[in-house]
Amino acid sequence: MAGRVFQLTFQSRSFAPSQLKRRAHLWRDSAAFVELSQTIYGAGFEWGDAIINIHWNENLYGERPTLTHQPEMDAEDLIVVTTRLPLNDNQRNRRKIWRSHTPLEEAVFDTARTFLERSTRYEVNLAHALTEARANEGFTGSYAFRERTGVDIRIKRAMGYLMFAPRLVSNGPERFDSKLLMCFAMAGVENVTWARALRKHAELVQQIIKSEKYYAVTGCWEPIPMPARPGSFGFTDGIKLSLEVFCADEPDRIESWQRVPYGKVSGENAA
Repeated sequence: MAGRVFQLTFQSRSFAPSQLKRRAHLWRDSAAFVELSQTIYGAGFEWGDAIINIHWNENLYGERPTLTHQPEMDAEDLIVVTTRLPLNDNQRNRRKIWRSHTPLEEAVFDTARTFLERSTRYEVNLAHALTEARANEGFTGSYAFRERTGVDIRIKRAMGYLMFAPRLVSNGPERFDSKLLMCFAMAGVENVTWARALRKHAELVQQIIKSEKYYAVTGCWEPIPMPARPGSFGFTDGIKLSLEVFCADEPDRIESWQRVPYGKVSGENAA
């Protein structure tokens, strides 16, 4: 039997114990990616490279230099994003996510709008076609999110989103053919909790990322309080996760979105 790998992490600054949950965003992207990676590699993908998406403030630093060492990708490659994309963030917010505005980032954002009508630190709305398709299946609302510390203030649940596009939308002069997988929740602990919970549904995720269809998976759960000094994210393993799965050939058409029977699950695949 092969041994397991455990990553030892460190923090770059000290903060009060009461701030632990608020500071979880400092490690959420990498931890969420690690939680997903075994499932992704199990679908036949290999590690490519980390894409450095650096913001450049021309007002402060002058003309941005030429982008170098951009990895070459083709239609068989998969770009993975494990954070919420700032599609509609207020640029005056002191905690905004900075954009790079590279052609690749623009293509990723254009593709994300296939699934998301709105995405800010406090609010997520699904795109119109996906919302209407859900309504046709008897679901109400747009699976919108109103956030306070990672939990929807209306239903007292955390929400996660997994969205897959078999190819990037390239509205700019450069063309990108890679696949895109977005996996995120609305706060640091919840982001890792969601990616970790999807490990129990590896077969579903692998089916999705090998597909030529567009997929939108939404999940909700009642969050578990964070211990005062956790040694891992194992404290989240007891969540009861409810999933909805939709897929489409043409995501801009309401009638193209179809619900994939998956049912309510709690740690076991109910497909």
